[in-house]
Amino acid sequence: MGTNAMILYKTIALKFGHCLESEKPESMAGLDGQPVLPEDIRQHWKSVLGDLASARIYLLDHNAANYLDSLRMDVQGMPWEDRPESDIQGYVREVDFPRDLIWVEYDDRKLWEDRVARRVSTQNEEELNNRRQRGFLFDNRSPDKLTVCLFSAFTDTLFLDAPLVLEISKDKDGRPDFSNTSWHPRVRTY
Repeated sequence: MGTNAMILYKTIALKFGHCLESEKPESMAGLDGQPVLPEDIRQHWKSVLGDLASARIYLLDHNAANYLDSLRMDVQGMPWEDRPESDIQGYVREVDFPRDLIWVEYDDRKLWEDRVARRVSTQNEEELNNRRQRGFLFDNRSPDKLTVCLFSAFTDTLFLDAPLVLEISKDKDGRPDFSNTSWHPRVRTY
């Protein structure tokens, strides 16, 4: 990561920590239209802070993110190739997590610039300007499912809190079962 790049997990920790100390959240409507009570919001802040404090943190510079993206494309194939989904799932099922909570963060703009340079994708300057730090929190604590939460930065101090939560069921051996996955939208901006 460059010296001018923000570190998203620190921004989240500072914001939620500050909110816990000094803010009294107001009820807000969730995506389903139902109210989200202040105590639920505070509990969410505490939960995210606890998870970040316990997670193994991986801050990928653009070279590491580009390498992983290239590896993913080697397994998955290029966008124009038609490889069986089972090949990709089989590869991912064999990956062991170094800890039950993992935070992976990278500069999404730089990754897309590298994809454009490799001629794997196209993005114009305006589209690239809308990309910033991105972080994934992998939670492998449950024996029944693996949960992946996505956090995206808007600015150096504003981020989108896990707009999508992916739940992947586990088989009897505790490995991800990609035949049983579900996305749960959750949008909060801080």
